[in-house]
Order: sequence, then structure tokens, then C-alpha cells
Amino acid sequence: MTSQIDVGGITVIGAIVVASNLLAQSAGIPFLKAYFEGRGKNLATKQDISNVVEQVQAVTRETEKIKAEISGGLWDRQWLKMQKRDAYVRLIDTLENIRLSRGNIRRIASGPSHVDARQRLDDAIGEFRRARALARLIVLPETIDAMGPLLQKIYPIDASGCTQDEFAKTQALIGAARDRVVEIGRRDLEVL
Repeated sequence: MTSQIDVGGITVIGAIVVASNLLAQSAGIPFLKAYFEGRGKNLATKQDISNVVEQVQAVTRETEKIKAEISGGLWDRQWLKMQKRDAYVRLIDTLENIRLSRGNIRRIASGPSHVDARQRLDDAIGEFRRARALARLIVLPETIDAMGPLLQKIYPIDASGCTQDEFAKTQALIGAARDRVVEIGRRDLEVL
């Protein structure tokens, strides 16, 4: 005797297998569907995070480049400002040294001190010429123009042998040139 019952060509065992298979599929599909949807979301989230990380890294690289350019530009501007400041200071200092040296020559009429004073004036004039030559590279052209032919005007006038009026005029020329360099230098350095 067989334990299978035949109902319209379908055995009970076959029907149970089909029913249990259908039941397993109907219960398993939502589980598998949820599982694969979760895995898909996780994979998409990982890819999204990866994309965001790549974008942040690209932005960071660009930001660092911009910061380096700004820092470099700032350093360049600061360096230029210091060079200009030094050039203006040197010009002002050498003009003042010429003025003071001429005053010393005027006070010391003769003797070894007069020779020393004359040497200091010549040294001051030489230093001024060097400062002016170097300043041409970095200061505003009007600075050089402000000093113009200053030496041509004052050098022929001997501070010790000229009249008081001639001496005062040459000292005023030097002072005016110095004051003009100060004015131009302030304006030039404010811009930077």
C-alpha cells in the first residue's frame, strides 16, 4: 500500500511540496527583497560617502593652493614694502648726513678737523649717490625727480667759504629734497 493519495493526478505529497515551496517563496521573497534593498542602500551610501570624501579632498587641495598663493603674494608684498622702506630711509638718512656734514664744515674753518669734516662730507655724498642709484630700482620715479640735480646745485658751493645766504639756500635745498622724499615715501608705503 502506498501512502500517496492521488487526487486528480496530483499526489498529496506533491501538493504538500508545492504548497510548502510556495509558502517558503512567499515568506522568503520579502526577506530577500529587504536584505538586498538594505545591501543596495549600504552600497549606495558607501559610494556616496566615497564621492563626498573625494570632493572634500579636491576642495581641500584647491583651498591649500589658494592659501599658498595668497601667502606667497602677501609675503611678496611685505618684502617689497620692507625694501621700499629701507630705500626711503637710506635716502633720507644720507640727505640728512650731507646737510649735517656741510654744517660741520661751516663751523670748522680750518685745521685737521676741517679736513676730517670735508672727508665726512665727501663720504656722505658718496653714500647718497649709492643710495640714490639703488633706490631707482624700487622707489617711485618721482622720488628720484624730487632730488633732481641736488648735488649739482650744492656741491660747487663750498660750505666753509660761501656767504651765509648761499649756505642757507643750499641747506634749504637739501632739507626740501629730504622732506619731499619723506612725503613721497609715506604715500608710497601706505599704498602697499
